[in-house]
Amino acid sequence: GGGVLVALLRYLADSSRQSLVFAIEEPETFLHPAAQENLRDDLEFLAERDDVTLLVTTHSPFILSRAQKAQVISIAKDADGVSHVETSARGSEHLSSAIAALFRDPTIPDLLDRYSAIPPTVEAILLVEGTTDRDFLATSARILGLQADIARIHILPTDGAEKLVAQAVLLHAEATQPVWVLVDSDENGRRTRDTLVKRFGFNRDDVLEYGKFLNGLQDAESEWLFPAELMQRFVDEHGEDSVLKSKQRVRDQFRYDFTPAGKESFPTWLNERAAPEDMRGWQPVVEALIKKLPV
Repeated sequence: GGGVLVALLRYLADSSRQSLVFAIEEPETFLHPAAQENLRDDLEFLAERDDVTLLVTTHSPFILSRAQKAQVISIAKDADGVSHVETSARGSEHLSSAIAALFRDPTIPDLLDRYSAIPPTVEAILLVEGTTDRDFLATSARILGLQADIARIHILPTDGAEKLVAQAVLLHAEATQPVWVLVDSDENGRRTRDTLVKRFGFNRDDVLEYGKFLNGLQDAESEWLFPAELMQRFVDEHGEDSVLKSKQRVRDQFRYDFTPAGKESFPTWLNERAAPEDMRGWQPVVEALIKKLPV
């Protein structure tokens, strides 16, 4: 087993008066994924020694090191059967490209990479559709003085509702922490909600929608939680032609839709300019998440 292997390597390292290079081929063989992760941690600890260099070949994403000092290299063969380095990355970097060749479905490497990057100390995992949702939650919590509480939750952007479903199902099956979801109240968001609850058995209370915090407003998005005055300030400072895609009145308040450039720059501007009164719409969202945390 993995424990015997690590014990043997440690014995050899302790007994030697010279620096050693260990080369291990597919140590994950016959091991459960959780046991593979434990073996990876033991090997990482061994490799921390100044007198040990460790080279591991593997076909398992669970063996890949996440350490800053580690180097993950993907080897592939060309049409002539000659091996070459295809991808290289630090263990602490995004590794989906390095493990892509292990799977037929191109979404799986990204899902596994995200899962492995979740800190084991967090108390809950929240999946959101995009990075702006994560940034809005972080900024709101900081301005409202709830940063320490929201830090107990790992907020994971998933690049859209379709990928969110796959990621949520994977985490729901494997993670020890509770898994929650926060989505827009548009058609895609409602479809995501129904898929997770009706098909995959998610608790309805664990699938939150922005519309819930806007009195059931249909098609509500994260930006709708900000006051129109704040959104207009952003538009005035950056210019309509640059950041504004459309503006429409919904329930007696203007709702803003930004251009790609506007969506990219708004979170940074918000983090620098927003005041507590600008976050009144977000306060119920942040407090609802904190309330769900284990006591």
